[in-house]
Amino acid sequence: MFRVRSAVSAVALVLLAAVPLRAQSFSNDFDHIVGATAFNLLTPHLNWGPTVQLDGATYEGGVILRDVLWLQKATSGTNILASCDTCFIGNPGEYYLPGAITITFDSPRDQLDLDVINGVDFMGNGDFVLRAFDENDELIGTLVQPMQNASLPGGKAHVTLRAPAMKRVEYSTELPEGHTFALDSVVHRSYESVFTDLGAALPGGAGAPELSLFGSLVAGELLDLELRSAAPNTSAIPVLGTSAINAAFKQGVMVPAPEVVLPAVPVNSSGDFEGRFTFPAGVPAGFTLYLQLWIADPSAPAGYAASNALSATTPPS
Repeated sequence: MFRVRSAVSAVALVLLAAVPLRAQSFSNDFDHIVGATAFNLLTPHLNWGPTVQLDGATYEGGVILRDVLWLQKATSGTNILASCDTCFIGNPGEYYLPGAITITFDSPRDQLDLDVINGVDFMGNGDFVLRAFDENDELIGTLVQPMQNASLPGGKAHVTLRAPAMKRVEYSTELPEGHTFALDSVVHRSYESVFTDLGAALPGGAGAPELSLFGSLVAGELLDLELRSAAPNTSAIPVLGTSAINAAFKQGVMVPAPEVVLPAVPVNSSGDFEGRFTFPAGVPAGFTLYLQLWIADPSAPAGYAASNALSATTPPS
């Protein structure tokens, strides 16, 4: 029993330690595309632009530009994939770009990183929007990137969107007509997970909080924890145990036996929390861990909402 409790304590001690992510990654740069096109080489009457297939993803919309320098703001390589809301091609008023670049993944991804550059040095405010959709074409994630000069030195930005099981993403401008943007370096990742979703979420004012853990229970392996749809600007209490008791609690269900209750972690203004940690050494084979987060939420029935519970078992040694 002492060994089991020590293992739970070891997991608890490292749960919120910040470390790099582990993932299967696909990197797409537009720097070595054969037969790159430019605006003046675009096929007449083609108002959508090329379809480009790179490692694990298909890109549609916009045009490939080569050797581009926009107002002394160079991209990281010789080619970029560019688009805008109303950029006319050929005769003015006849052909235009779609205003969005769509990336469709060969298989679902959990995180997307990309470099974006705005093509004009405009004044005033404006946003670019990255939207993610699952295999059923349901919207599962949105990221709004302000492209103000004051907050965007050099006219470039690195954008990250995390939404498990993304099948397609669209990047577009919400700016006044005529403003251009482009993508260059793109990385998309998928995470493996051995965790089982046990359900039992207790909804609060923001809906049912969603807990995800990506990774494996192998010593030294990296894990990534995500909490979504919690009450904004509040706190969440991680509860860990080695068994499931499924006990009535705060008008919900406490799934883990509460052997270790960690200090509360902060939930941001979007109702999210992310923690990254390394699974510790010394945890025995066949050890099952249960985890659930309880969130302070005045809109919940008894002042607390709860995430779904997760469980996983360490592999044989």
